[in-house]
Amino acid sequence: MYSSPFKPQFRPKGAPPRKVFKAAENGLIAYLEEQPWAMQKEMVWYIWEEWGINVRQSTISRILKRRRWSNKKGQRVGVRQNDELRLNWVADMLRLTAVQPESSVSYAFRML
Repeated sequence: MYSSPFKPQFRPKGAPPRKVFKAAENGLIAYLEEQPWAMQKEMVWYIWEEWGINVRQSTISRILKRRRWSNKKGQRVGVRQNDELRLNWVADMLRLTAVQPESSVSYAFRML
């Protein structure tokens, strides 16, 4: 009746266990709060370095989707902006000018 005289192997039902456990997920979210611009490849590397878990980029994508994390959350910095530092930066940028060396300008005129 069966192709083998041995009893069939037991197969557990349901989804397989997750590779990344809750503590690693929480660590990844904490890493993203510090570096919200991190790419998913960098997140894979972070999980490998910190937790020793080898995951794929698709696993990271599912974790972020499950935690409802998006790159848009990492772009909100307006509340913590320092107006004084911003004004200093704008003043520094206004002082910069585009200066070309004389040799390159004279070379361009010689070519005409």
